[in-house]
Amino acid sequence: RLKFAAPWRASSQMSDVIKSKEALSELSDEEVAECLKRLPCGLKDAEAERWKALFVTFDPRGNNILSFDDINNGLSDLLTPTSLPKSIVKRALRSARAIWISDVSERHIDENQFRVFLSYLHHYMKLWRWFCTIDNKSNRRVSMFEFKASLPLMHEWVTGDSFNAAVADPEKAFQEM
Repeated sequence: RLKFAAPWRASSQMSDVIKSKEALSELSDEEVAECLKRLPCGLKDAEAERWKALFVTFDPRGNNILSFDDINNGLSDLLTPTSLPKSIVKRALRSARAIWISDVSERHIDENQFRVFLSYLHHYMKLWRWFCTIDNKSNRRVSMFEFKASLPLMHEWVTGDSFNAAVADPEKAFQEM
């Protein structure tokens, strides 16, 4: 079985989050699309201006670097009443730091890393939604049955030989993951 790292530490916290519609799994596709619209990450002039302005609003001290708390607070303000699972935010931060090397400390990101962070955040939000769609039992695990049932959805994310191999032998593809 595949297990996705839970962003909540206690089951009571998880039920509170789900009840308050803070989990992406509880949002409609339209609500997720609206969240994504609020998080610009493109390189074209209009998009670049939007993410640069967003960086400034997330930077309460004006020191041109953001900590996890700055980002988390900024996202909470921007996406209210929705909030993102912290694991998604942390993974996007880690990925942005890894791909765009900067002189900033490893606990902070600069403006260039922020755009990369927003790109990863888009990607991880979509993956989370996809995972929640597959995880019918909401147990944060994907069973063989759920994996087989998800093959039509996978066609959106996986193409070519990888997808053909998964369709030809789902058990083998599941075991390899």
